[in-house]
Formats: sequence, C-alpha cells, structure tokens
Amino acid sequence: MVLHKRLLQAAVMLILTGFSLISCFRQNTDEPEAVETTAVPVQKEKILYVDSYNLDYPWIQGITRGILNTLDITRDESGELDNSKSLYDLRIFHMETKRYPEQVHIQKAALDALALIEEWKPDVIITSDDNAAKYLVVPYLMESDIPIVFCGINWDASVYGFPTQHITGMIEVNLIDKMVEELKRYGKGDRIGYIRDHSTTSLKESEHYESLLQTGIQKKFPTSFSEWKDDFLTLQKQVDMILVGYPIALEDWDGNTEPYATFLNENTRIPTGSWDQWTSSWVLLSFSLEAEEQGEYAASTAMRILDGESPSSIPVVRNQKARIFLNMDMARQLDVQFPMDLIEMAHIVDHRED
Repeated sequence: MVLHKRLLQAAVMLILTGFSLISCFRQNTDEPEAVETTAVPVQKEKILYVDSYNLDYPWIQGITRGILNTLDITRDESGELDNSKSLYDLRIFHMETKRYPEQVHIQKAALDALALIEEWKPDVIITSDDNAAKYLVVPYLMESDIPIVFCGINWDASVYGFPTQHITGMIEVNLIDKMVEELKRYGKGDRIGYIRDHSTTSLKESEHYESLLQTGIQKKFPTSFSEWKDDFLTLQKQVDMILVGYPIALEDWDGNTEPYATFLNENTRIPTGSWDQWTSSWVLLSFSLEAEEQGEYAASTAMRILDGESPSSIPVVRNQKARIFLNMDMARQLDVQFPMDLIEMAHIVDHRED
C-alpha cells in the first residue's frame, strides 16, 4: 500500500528522531562507536497563491487570512511568510490589477506570474478573483498539468471555461436579492441604482445583479472620486435605492475610506445597501460575504488535491456564509426603523455608542 503523503512525512521525522535517540544512548553508555546522522530536510509541497489585486484591499486580506490559517502559516515581524510550522511552502503573487488597471500592466503582471510558475514549479496554484482567471489561467494555463483552485470569481466561472480536469474552486455570489427585498421596505419605489468603479468585476457583477433581480438597474461606473460623488448624487434623483460597491479601482483611490464615508453620511437621502463589510459604515445596511470562507475553501481544496484527489472529482461550489450589518447612524438620518428580528441577527454599526 502506498503511504499517505502526510503519514510518509511523519514517518521520516520519526525515523530521524529515532536515529538521534540511538546516538544519544550510545554516547551515554560510552560505546566506542558513535552513530553519525545528517538531518534530511523533508521536501514540502509547494502552493502558489496568485491574487488579482493587492494586500491593501480588505477582501484580499480576508482571503489571505483564510489561506494562511488553513495551511498553518504565519507572518514574521517584517511581514514575510513563515512556513516553518506548515507542511507546505506557500508563495503569494499580487497582480495589482485594481491599483494599475491598464491593459499593459495587467498583461505584464500575468506574464510575471507565469514566469514565477515556470521557475518555481508549484504543485498547486490558488487564484482569487476574475482577473487572475481571465488574464493568467485562460491564456496560459488551460492546457497545464498543474492543478488550479480558484476562488472569488463572481457569479459564473463557466465564462472562463471552468471547471476542467485540472481546475475547480468556489465562485462568489452575493445575497443581493435578499438585500434588495429588505431595502424596498424603506424606499419609495422599486427603482434600483448601482455604483462602484470601472473594472471588470463591476461590469460583470452589475449584469448578474440585473439577471438575478430580473429588472433593469441604473448603473454608474466612475473612474475618479469626483466623478463617483457626482454619479451618486445623480443616481439619488433617478432611483429609489442604491447598491454601493467598494470603489477600489478608482484612478485616485489611495486606500483612505474616510472621505467616502463622510460624503455618503452627509449626502445620502434614500436607502443604500452593500455586499462589502468595509462599506458598512457608509450605507444603511450590508449583507456582506466572508472573504475568509473563500480562502479557507481554496486552501483546504488544494490540500485535498495534494493528498491525491483529482480536481475533476471536486465540484465547483458557492459561498455559504454572510453577515448582516445595520447602520443605525444612517437609519436615524433616513428615519428608518429596522424590525427586531433583523436587529437580533445583525452586527450593529452605531457611532453614537462609541
């Protein structure tokens, strides 16, 4: 019987420990012949995580936490990965396609990731979000023998030809239908607006929202903070509720969310909702996904593959976890009273209690 890889690694460590104990025993009994041993490093299986964006993005921070926790990997004081306690050797490559959305940069980032793959030869690749799939996997890795586990792809992975014999993963779906149903309680009508940024994710996401809700949506895809503010004010005159996404792909985005939160808290006049936890202080309510779930699933699936399961035998799944956030500051501003059953299951955002 072929030993399970994890058992084989453990067996090697036990054998080495045994030799060491024998050596110590013989030295203690003054035997003339000493047993000399040389520690043989156990070859760790290699996992490469290719992130579409960058670690400044809270969504990616959550996915990364999920991966690191599942693989038992930490960071040292300088922020470098510490794989010493893990059975795996992990590397992370950030494509930074929201920070630098120009096609020339995205294509270069994909080629840089490909060069790392060819040089390092990982045993499994994890990718997150759409751009890693679109610009790296589809053009360069569809015929590869390296197993790939994706996560964070919005709504539908079939547009990239996934799954395949060597590709599986978790798609990202938002509870937009539930959130819109709740927002309608507090609006004056059922016209829906959408605002985020001008990115691949935003375009694809908003189309799926229309399909899921079976209605047209007034959509805005600004490219700067100034345009984002103007578009929001315009939308408020055209719709009865607005879906607000995290606008990280704006050209002048610098990671400082305070101006966005301040603007919305001062200028919101109709119910707003979001699927991102990081905008929970900007909008009336949020039905947010747990990014950690995506990372935990991707890492645990990579482990299953390294243990011998074929990616083709692991079906593509959807995320299952979400958290509700209620913004009491904005509720008072809009004269909204949430039902008690919703309050009891939600996380409360209320700066008056700070």
